[in-house]
Amino acid sequence: MGKETNAEVVWEYVTQKIKSEKPFIKRAMIVLLFSYFNKDTYIDQILWIFQTIKDENYYVKMALAWSLSVFAIKNFDRIIKILQDRRMDKFIHNKTIQKCQESYRITKDQKEILRKLRI
Repeated sequence: MGKETNAEVVWEYVTQKIKSEKPFIKRAMIVLLFSYFNKDTYIDQILWIFQTIKDENYYVKMALAWSLSVFAIKNFDRIIKILQDRRMDKFIHNKTIQKCQESYRITKDQKEILRKLRI
């Protein structure tokens, strides 16, 4: 058996716990993913995980929107594609756009593109 790094162990833990039925555990795992795994190595997996989360809890939805807005800073094209394809529910979709609009790290041109995607 190979030696696992701490990041791999945490990744496995978080990606299992994110399936919890408990909203605050799920929210915490979402925040951990975008806080500690905001790297090119993980982005595709994280975005796929986020798109599979179906939860009506306000705090889970806010964590998803917040995460997507943070990812938009480095991965704008990927986030735009998710928004263009309407892969998230209306609340998360519009809240992601709002959070991006409030960010100083999103350019004026990017904000204009986002504004047109509002549902």
